[in-house]
Amino acid sequence: YPGLPRHTTIYAGSGMSAIAALLVTLLQAHEWIEIVAARDCYSETRELIECFGGRVRILPLESARSPRRSTTSVVRIVLLDSSVAAGFFGPLRMRVHDIDLVIFDTTCYWRSSARIQRVTNWAVQSKIPLALVRSHTKLDCLGVEYGRLGSVVVAVPRKETPLRRLDWTTDLAAETRNSVRLLGVAPVPASFPP
Repeated sequence: YPGLPRHTTIYAGSGMSAIAALLVTLLQAHEWIEIVAARDCYSETRELIECFGGRVRILPLESARSPRRSTTSVVRIVLLDSSVAAGFFGPLRMRVHDIDLVIFDTTCYWRSSARIQRVTNWAVQSKIPLALVRSHTKLDCLGVEYGRLGSVVVAVPRKETPLRRLDWTTDLAAETRNSVRLLGVAPVPASFPP
């Protein structure tokens, strides 16, 4: 992705396995997570988040602009989903110091999308770590995967990043790679469509 600082790409067996591995990794590093997400984010992503139970709290975007974290030990993540109908840029108006990580599902956008560029520029300028997740083989007209390949791109701006973010994001890519391996969701040659 153009404009990203130094980053690492981790491939997984599908887009859902990529985001699942990332969430498992985050839960290994943190006791509590708050995810700010649009109400109409991709239903399977919401279902995945909800399956983690009480350790992960989903905050609707509308209510997340003003409240403080429930405790200081909570990590606040903004989930940007390319499939939302409206209000996509709403999270970009949140106070930057209230965001610890942005997860951006870029599945519905072409790699050179202006939206991807705008979000990556905002995250880099705001010094917020960014994880771009993607299902690589969607049939856009059907909204289903015809092959099984996904990825997580982890980009952490190192310069001037607040220590409270840098200490746990430093190993985020390596630990996500371990989660992909341990969960058995690594891509195999059959994952690649002909």
